[in-house]
Amino acid sequence: MTAKILYVSPVWTNLATYSLSSNVESGMPAFTEPLKHFLNKGLDIDVLWIADSTSPSLKDPVLAAQSMARMCSSSKWGLIWSFFKIFFVTIVQIRKKRVDVVFCHGAASVGSIAAACLLRKRTVVRVYGTNKYASELKRLGKTRFLFKYPFVFFMFFLPSDSLIATNDGSGADEIFREIGSSRDFHFLKNGIPKVEVVNTPNGRDFLCVGRIERKKNQILALDFFNNIAKNNDVCLKFIGEISSAEYFLELKSAIQKSTFTERIEIVGAVDRSELCEYYKNCEAVVSFQENSNFGNVAIECLNFGCLFITYREELFLNLGRSLTSPVAVIGESIAKIADDFKNLGFERKQEIRAAGRYSIALELDIWSDRAERELYILLGERDV
Repeated sequence: MTAKILYVSPVWTNLATYSLSSNVESGMPAFTEPLKHFLNKGLDIDVLWIADSTSPSLKDPVLAAQSMARMCSSSKWGLIWSFFKIFFVTIVQIRKKRVDVVFCHGAASVGSIAAACLLRKRTVVRVYGTNKYASELKRLGKTRFLFKYPFVFFMFFLPSDSLIATNDGSGADEIFREIGSSRDFHFLKNGIPKVEVVNTPNGRDFLCVGRIERKKNQILALDFFNNIAKNNDVCLKFIGEISSAEYFLELKSAIQKSTFTERIEIVGAVDRSELCEYYKNCEAVVSFQENSNFGNVAIECLNFGCLFITYREELFLNLGRSLTSPVAVIGESIAKIADDFKNLGFERKQEIRAAGRYSIALELDIWSDRAERELYILLGERDV
């Protein structure tokens, strides 16, 4: 008998213009690529969306037709109310639809994790980039972390059957070792799409790709650009939707103070086909997040053969350990990275681009294979 699966997930911002019928990835392939793979295999899936006042509407008719529960994330009392609302809505959905497996995505779904565990349904939790939380857990300790980030705490702590986390350098494995209670922990890297076209650098365009918000550190990308732009005919483009109006204003102010203001552009959100065009012709992509830079943007860039510029991190070192060339331009500080970049000749840049593309293809599975691994975990058919 085919298992009935209930997906529970926030309405991710990147799903606004996404279509399941498209061959182009969404801005959040770790969510959409497995879902598309499962649907194409004929799995019986319903979705319970969790939305708040900032959630976008959905374009795809299949995604838009699913059930939705509204939450309030603007206050502590709102979060408590939301937990119990989602808890009871999930119980109703499980009983009404005779659900066998509940697949809970992100911390917003913690009420659904509790409901599924209570009803003794197979409960699988999907954790995405945990960013600051590993360092916050070390800083605060378990008790203070619980009170400051209760949804994140219980996402790990509740006794699910399996917990899947992204191995992107953001420390989900460290959090699990401290507070995790799931019976099985799976630490999976993301997949890569099939790319037919390789980057042909134009020598001019530098990209900073990602939501405009404080944790993405776009202002540091601007600092890097200010360092290399003198005597170079280059420009910087910020690509991504605005998630923090406050940080957006700070970024605009920093741009206005730059000597090279006229060469800096905030492009905003673009669809995936447009983003691919930017990747195909850019000189380099820069990323200076504090916690981890080995996320979807890095994977996309390396897969396209783009030159990637970022902080020195273990994942990038490991990726190129068997190669004679590094896979990215990395360093400990913005100034040092900028100096190293200015000293690179064209041939050396091409070697780094080739090494990055070669190594990421060896390291990661294409999304269809990666999604199949997740399917085995979801159904509990075998260990992966």
